[in-house]
Amino acid sequence: MRDWCTLDVPSVLAWAARINAGPLAWVGHSMGGFATGLAHNNHLIDRQLNVATLSGYWGHMARPERYRVRLLMGYGAPVLGRILGYFPGFLIGGEDLPGPAFLEWARWCMLPGFLFDDPTLGETANFARFRAPIRFAQIEDDPWGTPAAVGDMASHFTGSIERSIWTVRLADAGSARIGHVGFFRSEFRDTLWRLAADWLDGAPVARG
Repeated sequence: MRDWCTLDVPSVLAWAARINAGPLAWVGHSMGGFATGLAHNNHLIDRQLNVATLSGYWGHMARPERYRVRLLMGYGAPVLGRILGYFPGFLIGGEDLPGPAFLEWARWCMLPGFLFDDPTLGETANFARFRAPIRFAQIEDDPWGTPAAVGDMASHFTGSIERSIWTVRLADAGSARIGHVGFFRSEFRDTLWRLAADWLDGAPVARG
C-alpha cells in the first residue's frame, strides 16, 4: 500500500510539474488525499482538496460500520488475502486489491494512530513538509469518513499554511445520499463540484 504513496504519487507529481507551467492542484479521494502527505516532493502542490480523506482506524468509524470493519480487517482480510492472493473488493464496496497492499491497509486500520503508528513508515515525516492550502470535505453520511476520522487525518498536515474542513451536508447538496464515493456523481456538478472548483481556483501559493 505504501508504494502507491511513496513511489507512484511522487512520480505523478514530478511528471505533472514538468509538463505544466501553471499552479498544480491536487484532488484526492480517500487514500488519494493523504497519499501526498507521504510523498517526498509534496512541495510541488499549490492547492489540495481532499474528499472523504480519513484516518482508517476502525474506532473512528460510525456505528455499526466500525464493528463490521473491525471483524473484516482484523480477522477476515488476513485470511482471504493470504489464501486468494488478493482481497475481493465487493466486500468493502470497491475494487479488488492486491493481497500485500490490502494486508498492510488492514494492519493500519487496527492501529489507533493508523499509518502514523507504523514504525517502519518513515515517510510520515513528509506530512509536516506539506505547505499548500488544504481543504478536507467531510461527507455527512460517510460511515468511514466521520468528523473524528477526517479531523484526525487533517491534524497531521501541520505545515499547511491553511487547513480547513468543509462539512458537506445532505440538505446543502439537495440529496438523500452521498456516502463515501458519491461526491463524484454528475448530479452534483452544479452544487458540490462548483463549490470545490471555486475553492481550487483561489489564489495559488508559490512553490517552495
